[in-house]
Amino acid sequence: MKSLGKKLYTNGRGYYGRIQLPTGKWTYRAVRNRDGSEIPAESEARDRLIIMQAEINMGEEPVRRVTGVESGDGQRVDLLISRYAAEGYPDTEQNQRGDNPDIVRAFDHLQRFFGKKSAEDLCLGDCHAYHTYRTSVAKRGTGKRSADLDLTHFSTMFNWARDYQIVKVNPIAQRRRYQKRKMVNNCTQFMPMSDEELHNLIADIMANSRFNTMTGHQGMLEALTGGRTSEILQLLANAEHGQPGYWNDEYLYINRIKDGIYPYVIMHEPLRQALVAAKKFKDKHHPHSKYLLVGKSGIVPPFHDSLTHALQASAKRLGLGPRTSHGLRAYYVRVCRSQGIPDQEIGMRLGHRSGVSLIKDTYGLNEPGLFGQKKLDFMPENELPAWERK
Repeated sequence: MKSLGKKLYTNGRGYYGRIQLPTGKWTYRAVRNRDGSEIPAESEARDRLIIMQAEINMGEEPVRRVTGVESGDGQRVDLLISRYAAEGYPDTEQNQRGDNPDIVRAFDHLQRFFGKKSAEDLCLGDCHAYHTYRTSVAKRGTGKRSADLDLTHFSTMFNWARDYQIVKVNPIAQRRRYQKRKMVNNCTQFMPMSDEELHNLIADIMANSRFNTMTGHQGMLEALTGGRTSEILQLLANAEHGQPGYWNDEYLYINRIKDGIYPYVIMHEPLRQALVAAKKFKDKHHPHSKYLLVGKSGIVPPFHDSLTHALQASAKRLGLGPRTSHGLRAYYVRVCRSQGIPDQEIGMRLGHRSGVSLIKDTYGLNEPGLFGQKKLDFMPENELPAWERK
């Protein structure tokens, strides 16, 4: 969201205000007229925000009018999900997430399972039942993790609905996690183990077709930045300062997801070369697209899972074990450790708020004899980089 100052924000479709509740907690709320209609002007939104805060301070918080609430239909789960989807699946900071296919897919499953149940009648037993369902339909033993992620999004929706007084409480706020952290497969199992392996993987992807070439550029940029797929796909080809895709001798700017911090990546020479190569390829084959990475449409970025499928196929052709997009992020961590960069600094470069503990939990402890030895530097030692191979 864009800040307009004095606790007022806009996301291009409406106004939101930062409100302090009687408990002292701060939250975000849509700034609308009493009848629920949109406010057309910023000045009117500011006046309405002041009135909303005053009403809350006096204990006279207005109920937001939502179609169907008066008859009780608004608490039905499928209608509540539809309303939440229409708002763009906002997170706790009211950021729109409707362009994230993982979230859309999660709510497809949630709506299919919970159907026309009443939100107010849900209990923790329903979470257990959903876990059983999700385990039965998930692939490759990922059911526990999928259930946890889906129910986290579900809980975020209930918190949003509670803030707008569509429901009274979040009925699954006390749910448990089904997959213990120590049982999560460490993503270092799925990363390239050397600079040579990375470039061989990417070169193999690029060799298959023009569209796979662009997917290869995507994979290389993820490995050289530690960026997530959603962050890399947003890069613009001709970005202005501060926009995702703008780069100079110090930084490459990106939009962090998952409430990440530091909207940029530290520039280094291999990353600069990869960006130049990706831009050259894009300008030659897809000059009309505003994005740096372009999919088969010729206009918008590749599908969110294109790189995943390409990595799986390439690893199989090269006789390697499974390689994943998150494994490329783990590779970035491994190279940084080889260069002597401490975990606290690596966490900052990845945009993490949680610091050292999350780095260790997610990427494991530093390998013996690796830290500061400069055994990896993003470039193959005796071969051309992937973007220069034919």
